[in-house]
Amino acid sequence: KPIPMRLFIHSIILAVLTFNAAHTVAQEECLTDEVHDAMLETSETYARNFDAVREAIALMRSSSQRSMETITLPVVVHVIHKGSPIGVEENISDEQIASAIAGLNDDFRKTPGTPGDGIGVDTFIQFELAKRTPDNQPTNGILRVDGSVLSGYSEGGIRNKTDVAGADEAAVKGLTTWYGDDYINIFVVTEINDNDGQGGTQGFAYPGPTFDVNDGIVVLYNAFGLVGELKPG
Repeated sequence: KPIPMRLFIHSIILAVLTFNAAHTVAQEECLTDEVHDAMLETSETYARNFDAVREAIALMRSSSQRSMETITLPVVVHVIHKGSPIGVEENISDEQIASAIAGLNDDFRKTPGTPGDGIGVDTFIQFELAKRTPDNQPTNGILRVDGSVLSGYSEGGIRNKTDVAGADEAAVKGLTTWYGDDYINIFVVTEINDNDGQGGTQGFAYPGPTFDVNDGIVVLYNAFGLVGELKPG
C-alpha cells in the first residue's frame, strides 16, 4: 500500500532533524525534541500521527520492492521579515533561498563533487520550489510576509515558550501557511525564542504530522542556504 504523501514528507523531515540534532551543542537540548515531547504528552492525535510516521519509515526500510524512480517534493519558503527590502538582512534574496534547495538536493542525492557526496547513499528524493499555488496559480514557491504586524515579532521573532519575547508560533505561521498534503512549508524567521538570530536554537519542526498550522520547518534566516546573509560557520 502506498505511503500517503503527508507521512512520506514527515518521515523525510524526521530523518533530516535526527541528523541535525546530532550536530548541535551537547549541553543544549534540541528544540525539536522539546516541542515533540510536549505534543506527545498533550495531544493524542499527534501521538497517533507520529506512530503512523514510524510505521511508514519501518515499511520503507523493510520493503524490497521500493522503486528507484526519483521522487520530487514541492517546497514553499515563507520569508517572515521585519520590513527590510528584498535581499537585505532578514528578507533574504531569492538566490539565497535557491542555494538552500540546491544544498538540500546535493545532500539527498549524494551529488558528486559537492559536500553532499559524503557517506550514505542517493535517496532518490529531491526537492523543488513549488510551481503552483493551492489555487493552481503559477508561483515561484517563495512568499514574503512582514511579521512586524504581530506584536512581539520585531523584538523576539517567533516563540513557542511563554517566558521569552516574541510572537506566538501559531500566529506567525498563520500569516502565510499553505495547508494540505502537497507542500513542505519552510518558515524563515528573524529570531527563535528571542535569540537575536545568533546562538541557541537554529531551527526546529514537529516530527509527527500536526495536521494544523504548526506543520512545517522553522529556521533562522542566517542559517538557511549557502550564499547571502549567513552567520560565520
